[in-house]
Amino acid sequence: MKSMMRSGSMASLVQGYVELLFFLPFVLTAAVYTLGDSAVWPWSVSLGIGYWAGSAIIGAKPIKRRIYRLLLSAGLGLFLTVLTFLLVEQALSPVPVVICSLIGAVFAYRGMASTIRGWYNSFPNSQLLTAVCVYIAVQPLKLFLLKELSSYNVVLICCGIAAVILFFFIANERHIGAETADTGKSKTTLDFKRQNRLWIVLLLVVIAIITMFRQIQHAIERFIKQIIDSIMGWMNRPRENEVQSEPPSEAPPPALPQTETKPPADWVVLLEQILKIAATILVIVVVCFLLYYLGKKLYRLVQSFISKIWERSADRQGDDANYSDEVESLMSYTKLKDQLNGSLRRLSLRGKDKEPGWQDLKSNAERIRYLYKRLLSGGMKTGYTVIPSLTPRETAADMEKKKQTVIASEHVSPLIDVYEAVRYGDKSPSDETVADLKRKLDIQ
Repeated sequence: MKSMMRSGSMASLVQGYVELLFFLPFVLTAAVYTLGDSAVWPWSVSLGIGYWAGSAIIGAKPIKRRIYRLLLSAGLGLFLTVLTFLLVEQALSPVPVVICSLIGAVFAYRGMASTIRGWYNSFPNSQLLTAVCVYIAVQPLKLFLLKELSSYNVVLICCGIAAVILFFFIANERHIGAETADTGKSKTTLDFKRQNRLWIVLLLVVIAIITMFRQIQHAIERFIKQIIDSIMGWMNRPRENEVQSEPPSEAPPPALPQTETKPPADWVVLLEQILKIAATILVIVVVCFLLYYLGKKLYRLVQSFISKIWERSADRQGDDANYSDEVESLMSYTKLKDQLNGSLRRLSLRGKDKEPGWQDLKSNAERIRYLYKRLLSGGMKTGYTVIPSLTPRETAADMEKKKQTVIASEHVSPLIDVYEAVRYGDKSPSDETVADLKRKLDIQ
């Protein structure tokens, strides 16, 4: 139990509730139509706990068989659903128990996937954007298909705004992290990330103010009205020496006939919702354009910063000229493309221009680079095309995804770990490590 608690970190719990926020329209729809009002929110909270529990169990004891993970997820979903029903005294009807248990099992399985594959791969930006679109689509559906959700209108609007804000923030963080993966710990990159986060927070604040303009306006009007009423009440307070005189009695004015106020027509409400959706989409389009424009400017700034770092690093490593692999230069896209094309051309002409063999290599660092080039050349023989913008780890993952690698997948990850240490950390692996990798990769 202690190892499970250590494995299930607070980060997985936060990730679970973030995913719950994005999937709330689906969860809320299932809860409203199957549960009583008293069980909607307790059961929804239990989904985040199930997500955390799945992540903690996999972190403490990895389970490789998918069928076992599915069974474990189903058990967690059923257990938390029944426990929640008992706590809120909800009747254990078969249909609600089955539906809620299935949803709980999905969240538990997603928690396992986040630990196995990483949160970026288990919850990509495409799912974030789809969830935001679902929030927008739910607004008109509440009028004629999902009328039971009308009582949760405020919750859906507030959570939708929060989902849009989190979408921009998470997508921006992931993009910046991917662009600065190679120099993520340098002072220049950290300063750039700090400035980028500041600008994105300011932008999201502006979006929130625009989206909630009506609520903010009404709150300001009520606040000003309360202040004016207080001032007028203080000015019109009775004075001690003032003689109270009874006002002359006047006959009350005749009462006007009361007219029955009718609710607005359905088409008026629908038109208002459509206008809200159109305005939201317009704001999103404008914000996306601004982000694209800002991203281009920031990307150029990052290129100039990182180019200086590469120039200084090249000056310090000028004596390492016996063997060179493809150098990832961020000074310009054209230079990067030319360098990579030259490296691939040398790989494709191995039979014509003899390259140094294993016995000709003089250091373990050169041998690790040689093994990595053999990984790339093996993938190219199967039809794989190297993508210049990918890092070595992303390239290996892409080759494995497309089934275009001649090396067993369990041997690729150790090679990438050692290669990154050599390439980016100037490390020199031991003879045992090099020999073990050469044996596993079957390099002659």
